[in-house]
Amino acid sequence: MLADAPPHYSTFGPPDCDAFQTLPATSRRTGPGRAWLWACLALVVVVGLLCHMLPGRLGPNAQVDLSMSPGSAPHEEWQAYRYMIANGTNYRLYGPASGPHVVCIHGALDFSYTMDPIAARLAAYGYRVLNYDLIGCGHTPRSALYPAYGAKAHIEQLRGLLQALGWADRPVHIIGHSLGAQIAPMYTHEYGNGTVRSLVLMAPPGFRISPEFRYMRKLPRSVAGWLLGMMWSSLADQSDSFYARGTAGEAYVARMTKLHVAQNPELPAAILGLLMDFPFEVGGQGVAELGGRSELSVLLQWATQDQILPRSNLDGWYQLLKKGGACHVAVREYGGVGHALHMEQPTGLVVPDIARFLLSLDPPIPENPSLDPEKTEDRIAGVV
Repeated sequence: MLADAPPHYSTFGPPDCDAFQTLPATSRRTGPGRAWLWACLALVVVVGLLCHMLPGRLGPNAQVDLSMSPGSAPHEEWQAYRYMIANGTNYRLYGPASGPHVVCIHGALDFSYTMDPIAARLAAYGYRVLNYDLIGCGHTPRSALYPAYGAKAHIEQLRGLLQALGWADRPVHIIGHSLGAQIAPMYTHEYGNGTVRSLVLMAPPGFRISPEFRYMRKLPRSVAGWLLGMMWSSLADQSDSFYARGTAGEAYVARMTKLHVAQNPELPAAILGLLMDFPFEVGGQGVAELGGRSELSVLLQWATQDQILPRSNLDGWYQLLKKGGACHVAVREYGGVGHALHMEQPTGLVVPDIARFLLSLDPPIPENPSLDPEKTEDRIAGVV
């Protein structure tokens, strides 16, 4: 529990809830005759944002610049991220089998490689870490097991994978980034009572969804798909990225995103499915009851320069979890990084803070007592 955590964590949370007041939503009235126009404009804005987030031409025949990996063909590099398949999901395991169990869930538009730095560091401490591709991402195709992209499909995907690995009834810690940081508490509400010991939520969405986004979802799916497909195949190469600070970690993420876009033909459908089906608001998803679980500890991590999600998401999650009065919540904010905070500065504070948080709750028994994880390099190609 956080009460037993080292003093480092005493500075994570605000002194009281007043420091985390959610900004009041602006009341906006839109006549019904303008709803479709707002929906179309919102789709254009969303796709434009995707262009900004996804450097490179967005199409199944996109060309990937492999200058950071000379001599390797795109398909060879892409196939290197195909690991093991269980219950239709591509996954990889790190660390000793005897260690405490940790699950990593990546964000939208990404695949499991983004969680490799976290998995590698935790494995060095002695944790057993599961890292997997969400539906339609990486090497996990949409299938008869998971025919949709909504919350239920993603929750059942994780449940099925944990059952296949024999983890479903074992204590676990779940780490999620962005979309993964919303799947994690939803899974915990649905199946994690008594098994999920802690959550690490990096840049979690869930609050302050714009009216335009809601109108976009009212479009017929065929119309939204046609518009997205038309824009997807005609977007020009983008030279910038939504990280916007030019670090080596950002360049690596941008390059891997290009690879993902070029090599995964299911990605456009996955993005459309998330935009239309996934509930990007926590209201009605049952996660509010997590605040009443005294056995649950949560670490909220936020980047001060996040250009994708407003800070009101952090405020909302803090208030929602603290409202229950039992859940232990720690908050950590980081300057100089954006939405992909754990990738932009992989040797900075974000990943070590996750390790310290888990060590304070569930320290593994080291198989090699002489190992010093703080001095062990996380040898993830292109990251460090």
